[in-house]
Amino acid sequence: MSSIQVQALGPRDAERYQHLRLRSLRESPEAFGTTYDEDLALPIEVVAERLRAVRAPVGRVVVGGFVDDVLVGTAGCMQEHKRKSRHKAVIWGLYVAPEARGRGIGRRLLEYLVREAHAWADVDRLRVTVIERAHAARRLYAAMGFEPFGVEPDAFRQGDVRDTAIYLTRTIERATARDGPPVVSRRESGSARKLVMQAESDGGRLRGELSKGWTDGCA
Repeated sequence: MSSIQVQALGPRDAERYQHLRLRSLRESPEAFGTTYDEDLALPIEVVAERLRAVRAPVGRVVVGGFVDDVLVGTAGCMQEHKRKSRHKAVIWGLYVAPEARGRGIGRRLLEYLVREAHAWADVDRLRVTVIERAHAARRLYAAMGFEPFGVEPDAFRQGDVRDTAIYLTRTIERATARDGPPVVSRRESGSARKLVMQAESDGGRLRGELSKGWTDGCA
């Protein structure tokens, strides 16, 4: 049976991370705000520095999912820099390669990020952006306690295709060490749910389920 591991990446993982990152941008360009050419132009030293996990003054981390020591999934999280916003962290770049899907790796990547963000000073809220037609990703985020709070029509353009972005958020209730892992508040804003339902009805028929991995439009 194959071994699955999820762990924080570091500068030493730059080359294999960049290989998977470029693959995700090439195979699923509609799901990211960054283009393949933009990331291809990054020096490997810049990529390595971005993988350096820190917790102060603000936190950031990129995690990887491995199957038999092969990197097959990634996701990142970054705490907001401005003082008034440091209670929030943004999840970005969630992707699992096609051959590794259906094994819960996307969920495990998210669970790792939730635990890590919980350890950062002041963070008690996470947010993520997902394109409207990414039904599989939206189901995963919903299962992880994320709830919609806004919709942006025409958020991303690729050629003649225009994608609507849905903004999701969840809380991480602050807890003492003896309380166990962080928990999520399940209280949902009725107005937020209504907003997303309205956007879906006004936006016409969705163009089919996104079949190219767990991705989001943040980066």
